[in-house]
Amino acid sequence: DIVFEVVCPSIPGYGFSEAPHKTGFDSVCAARIFHKLMRRLGYQQFYAHGGDWGWLVTSNMAQLEPRIIKGLHVNFAPPSTLGLPLALSLMFGWWFPRLFGFTDMDIQRLYPCMEKLVKESVAESGYMHIQATKPDTVGRALNDSPVGLAAYILEKFSTWTCHDFRDLEDGGLTRKFTLDDLLTNVMIYWTSGCIVSSMRFYKENFGKGLDQPHSKMPVHVPT
Repeated sequence: DIVFEVVCPSIPGYGFSEAPHKTGFDSVCAARIFHKLMRRLGYQQFYAHGGDWGWLVTSNMAQLEPRIIKGLHVNFAPPSTLGLPLALSLMFGWWFPRLFGFTDMDIQRLYPCMEKLVKESVAESGYMHIQATKPDTVGRALNDSPVGLAAYILEKFSTWTCHDFRDLEDGGLTRKFTLDDLLTNVMIYWTSGCIVSSMRFYKENFGKGLDQPHSKMPVHVPT
């Protein structure tokens, strides 16, 4: 039989994990803290999984101490840096596919997806821009209103579950989740008051720019 233990920490500033006391707390800082946590718990080696911000934190963990991370699994893997060649190929590959090494099949598969991706990114990324630039402004307002906080959080449960739910009067919230599940998520933010500190994590990461040293570092562990 295979026996394993799951350690599922919250990023400092999320849920009931104490918020950082200093500015500059980004994904690399979180990665260092999680390594310290695992050492204190007695783990010499372990596997790591991450999604959303966890993708970046666990990737940083693998970059920092590759001999400790036996394997890395992520369910969200955007390109760490776009780079000029990639940007040019995406912008002009439709008109000059051979110049950028695209086949006809590449064009058929890539550009309908890119068009949809761009449209959806523009339509659904407003929260990210707010949190990456003005986290305290919107966060203070949400901490003052449980209804406002619920609306802000649950809107994502609707649109990120199924884009068609945007057209439903109730957002289709209970088609995939129970009210208990939804309210439990909201109450974690409300009772801990962590919405501001969780939003600051966006600012600390995006505020330093997307071209950070770790974005160019390879991940050597099995991924």
